[in-house]
Amino acid sequence: MRFAGSNVPGSQMTAGHDVLRYLGHTKLLVLTLAALVLAACGDDGSPSATPTLEPTRTAPAPTATASAGSFIDSVEPSGDLAFEHVEALSVDIGPRPAGSEAEAEAARYIADQLTGYGYVVEEQTFEFASELSREASLEVTVPERQELAAVAFTGSAAGRVEGEVVFAGLGRPQDFPPEGLQGSIALLRRGELYFADKARNAAEAGAGAAVIFNSDAGPFGGDLASEGAIPVVSMSGDDGERLLSLLEQGPVEVPVEVGPTGVSTSRNVIGRPANGRCETISGGHFDSVPQAPGASDNASGTATVLELARTVAARDLPGDHCFVLFGAEELGLLGSQHFVQSLDEAERQELRAMLNFDMTGVGESWLIIGSPELVTPAVEGATEAGIEAGRSDQPAGLGSDHMSFIDAGLPAVWFFRITDNLLHTPQDTADRVQPDQMEEAVTMALLLLEELEEGVVP
Repeated sequence: MRFAGSNVPGSQMTAGHDVLRYLGHTKLLVLTLAALVLAACGDDGSPSATPTLEPTRTAPAPTATASAGSFIDSVEPSGDLAFEHVEALSVDIGPRPAGSEAEAEAARYIADQLTGYGYVVEEQTFEFASELSREASLEVTVPERQELAAVAFTGSAAGRVEGEVVFAGLGRPQDFPPEGLQGSIALLRRGELYFADKARNAAEAGAGAAVIFNSDAGPFGGDLASEGAIPVVSMSGDDGERLLSLLEQGPVEVPVEVGPTGVSTSRNVIGRPANGRCETISGGHFDSVPQAPGASDNASGTATVLELARTVAARDLPGDHCFVLFGAEELGLLGSQHFVQSLDEAERQELRAMLNFDMTGVGESWLIIGSPELVTPAVEGATEAGIEAGRSDQPAGLGSDHMSFIDAGLPAVWFFRITDNLLHTPQDTADRVQPDQMEEAVTMALLLLEELEEGVVP
């Protein structure tokens, strides 16, 4: 799930990532927004998250050859098989931020599954400006030299600033000295204000750089939502308290340095039939935000696509159906945009529909969004199958990979469930995902693909 156009990055609950971009048009989404505002504005003691870029365990062998058992040849969709993919991605691999080794491992897992189902698989790589490889440092030089761990905020200005440390509480305007900081380093405690507001207040008070330390013992990552005016880094609560103790004894001086934004590589995984043609593309993104296991967002959608691919192959469904799992969606639909841009004119003319699955395993009800010529038969097919699903316009501020196709004039539809209050948080775990919901998503997709092949859909 991708959110757009917000400057609300400082949620205690979300380790600094922008949950409040979750905007919609239904009453349920409005209620969710209100709940998230309370969580983001308050220092509610929710666990801090350490961005995890490396998988902690090896992914299991591909479901197609190891754990599927008697289900593998079944022509009926299986929510249980889909759930195995959710566990592989969100538990065995874990957080999958774009450009990380964990994202690359997830791509390899997906490629193994599609290969096992008989598809011709391609990995399509692309580069993007990345914060992952960005270096940051902080070293105490006075009263005694010691190096402390620092992490650059997403959106931090690059540069090196050396100066005296001044503690300014939570970073509210009244917390800074009346005479200003005159190039000093602002030391700020996490909580109450959004990170962007803390950084802006520090810059306006004349700080040369800002250091925000955690309200819990461990480290955390944060996002300023837009480019900041000064270098801003985060540090653990333990190191922040250590600096405060030094300040009680006398002046403390530090250099703070944030390096330039680097370049990282992400990838899309593409499964095609033997002839390479794509009349339809079913897809979703497999990356996550750094601090979240990403079970709902979007291991559930990825798992749905994989189970749909298995079922289509098992049924030998007529037509040329392709399956594409996109990288770097959370950074702005980068993977799907790259894929669409790579299509030549003949491929665009051939493509009749793109089916997008983003957040298909948690929530109270189905919404189907996108091109009217696809939404209408999708809703009607769901109704005939006894699945309650409502059509919806595209909610403001809320996006997913189908939009890359629609923006290019290609028909696309998005299947997703509302409402998930824990997306983009460390609590987005596999135990919350409902296999039967993913099975419903595959069922709706199969009905739509069959109608496309029968010519019911133009």
